[in-house]
Amino acid sequence: MKKKELLDKLCQLASKLPPDRLETLIFSLEKKTYTVSEAAEIMGSHRETIRRAIRNGRLKAFRIGGDIRAEYHIVAEELEKFMRGKHDDVGK
Repeated sequence: MKKKELLDKLCQLASKLPPDRLETLIFSLEKKTYTVSEAAEIMGSHRETIRRAIRNGRLKAFRIGGDIRAEYHIVAEELEKFMRGKHDDVGK
């Protein structure tokens, strides 16, 4: 994805976020993956809400290693898609 396209998408998403969540998003822009806790902070949600979205298949994530207790990691693009979908559902 080109930088201009990414910036445009981020601006669209940012306009829908509360100011405190926008600051967290800006701070995290360079990250490629997020933990469940980081994703919850960006979204302004509880960690269990993010885990539930992963279990239900609405948010794609992966675990490093085979341990069931290993923490989920969410690719930045997948979190962006999930956020866009959440905001698209508002008002329906």
